[in-house]
Amino acid sequence: MIPEEMAKQKDKFFEGCRKNHVPEETILSLWKQIEPFAAYGFNKAHACSYGMVAYQTAYMKANYPSEYMASVLTAESNDLEKVAEIVAECHKMGISVLPPDINQSYERFTYISDNSIRFGLQAIKNLGEDVIRCLISQRKEHGLYSSLEDLVFRVSARSFNKKSLESLAKSGALDSLSERNKIIGNSDYILAASRQVQRERETQQNSLFGEKQLNSLTLQLTEIVPASKQEKLSWEKELLGLYVSEHPFLEYSKKIAGFLTPIHEMKLRTSELLFVAGIISSVRKIQTKNGDMMAFASIENLDGLVGLVVFPRLFKKKESLLIEGDCIFVSGKKSQKESDLTILVDRIERLTHENAVSIAQKITRRIDASSFSTTNVKPTSFSSAGVSSALKGTPARQVQKKVFIRFSTTQGDSGLRLKEILRSHPGNFPVQLLIKNQEVLKRVAIPYSVNYSIELKEAIEQQTGMNTVSVDV
Repeated sequence: MIPEEMAKQKDKFFEGCRKNHVPEETILSLWKQIEPFAAYGFNKAHACSYGMVAYQTAYMKANYPSEYMASVLTAESNDLEKVAEIVAECHKMGISVLPPDINQSYERFTYISDNSIRFGLQAIKNLGEDVIRCLISQRKEHGLYSSLEDLVFRVSARSFNKKSLESLAKSGALDSLSERNKIIGNSDYILAASRQVQRERETQQNSLFGEKQLNSLTLQLTEIVPASKQEKLSWEKELLGLYVSEHPFLEYSKKIAGFLTPIHEMKLRTSELLFVAGIISSVRKIQTKNGDMMAFASIENLDGLVGLVVFPRLFKKKESLLIEGDCIFVSGKKSQKESDLTILVDRIERLTHENAVSIAQKITRRIDASSFSTTNVKPTSFSSAGVSSALKGTPARQVQKKVFIRFSTTQGDSGLRLKEILRSHPGNFPVQLLIKNQEVLKRVAIPYSVNYSIELKEAIEQQTGMNTVSVDV
C-alpha cells in the first residue's frame, strides 16, 4: 500500500480505536503489526485460506469419501474431461459411479451409499428441466416408480416426448422398469398411452379407462431383441458423455495395462516417450498452411483422457485408424504447456483382442529409436519445415526400458516380499520405485533387473495394489 494511503488509514484506525476506548498502548501495538503486513501480506492470507480449504477437503475425502466425490463431480459436471478423471479416481477409491436411475437419481450426482454414486438426471442429454422436476417431485410425493405403467400414469410434463423417453431408456435410467431396447422399440405406443391418460385426466372423462382403470393401466409391449453391451455403452457415451456401466477398454486393460503409461501419471513423468492405448473419443482434422492434413484427437481409457497431435506425415499413413469409437495404441513424445498435456504421436496401431498381447510384447522389448521422434516439437508449428523437422528425428539408438513400481513406505513387510518376487524374475529391465511426495513422484533406483511379464506384474500388484506397475523409458 502506498505511504499516502497508509497515512489515511492510520488516522482512521486511531480515530476508530479511540472512539471505542481502546488504550493508546494497545492501539500503537496493533498498528505496528498492521503496518509491515500491509507491505505484502496477501501471500500469507492466501496461503492460510488455501491451507484451511485443503485441510477441510482432505478431511472430507478421508472420512466421507462417497459424499465428497459426489460433490466434486457435481462441481465439475460441465467439464467432461475432469469428470472422467474424477470417475477414474472414484474407481481407485472403491466407489462405483453408476448410470442414472429413475428411482434414485436427483438433479445432480447423487450419493447412494458409502461405495456408490449415481449420475444425476441433469446429466442426460435431451431431457428437459420440467421433465426432471416432474419425475423427482412425483417420486417424493407418491413414492418410487413401480413399473413402466406407473411412470406413464404419473408423468404429466408436456415436454415428455419421444426424445426424452428414449434418452431416459438409453442412458440406463429406466433399467429398473424395463429393458432399454424394449422401451425404445415401443416408444410410440408408450407415449400414445401417456397422452391418452393425460387427456382423460384433464377432461375428467371416463370414456376410455375410467379413474380406477387408469390406476391399473397395463401396457402390451412388443418383444424386442435386448440391446447388446456395445449398444448400451455407445448410448451412455452419447447421452452422458462417458462410458459409465463399463468401459469398453476394460478387457484390453486386463491384458496390457502394465505395459502402458498411466494417463494420471503422465504429468509427473520425466520421460518424454509415452505409450497409451484406449478408445478414440474425438477427432478434429485440419489443414496446415501448406495444404497438408493433420489431426487433433483425444483418447481415453480407465485412467482418463489425453489429447493427441498427429502430424501430416503420420496422418497420411494412418488416417484410416483415426475413427471415433475405435481402439488404438499410440506412442509419442510428451508435450506439456502449463497444465495442458498432449502426446505428439509417432506411431499408431489398431488394437484388437487378438493383437493386444503381441503389441504389449513389442513394448517390453528394446525399441529402435529411429521409429520415434526425439526432437523438440512445438504443437503450434505446422509449417512444412516444422513438420518435416519434427518427423525426421535423431539418429537411431537403443532405448532401455525400465519397470516402475509405485510403492508406499507404509506397506509394512510387503517390501521384503517384493524383493523376493523381483529376485525370482531376473532379466534385463532395471527396476525403480516411485514414491509420491506431495505432487512429485520421487524415483528410487533399486539393485534389481527383471524379465518383465504379465505374471510378474500380477505378482507385484498382489503386494503393492492394482495399477501400481508400469513400463517406461
